[in-house]
Amino acid sequence: MLDAGLSASRFLHYVAVLSLFGAALYPLYTFRGRLDVLAIEQAKLVRSLRRILLLTVALTFVSGLSWFVFTTASMADDMTQVANPAMLRTMMEATDFGHYGRLGWHLLSLLAFFCCAGPARSPHF
Repeated sequence: MLDAGLSASRFLHYVAVLSLFGAALYPLYTFRGRLDVLAIEQAKLVRSLRRILLLTVALTFVSGLSWFVFTTASMADDMTQVANPAMLRTMMEATDFGHYGRLGWHLLSLLAFFCCAGPARSPHF
């Protein structure tokens, strides 16, 4: 069961990160060389892209968290050890996965902030 959960969470995380990357770069490869079309559709595009980016950021965060939970359970060989503070501390501080996980969560938080923080006075957003 742990292996199936770990595989599913890794696959979901892979899909979420690729979707996030594709959605973030969508305006660059769609409107290349056609800035007049981008200016016309910019308000609608920004609203829809902001929703998509927030959804993919949330999905990436949840899938990363589930990957962390299943990796911790796999290391402990018991799903109940996920709630053990000593095991979580070991996972976060003594493994490369914990260090890279924290870096990824900080980057996701920063991306979520930039997706939510927009021009507050603009009626288009």
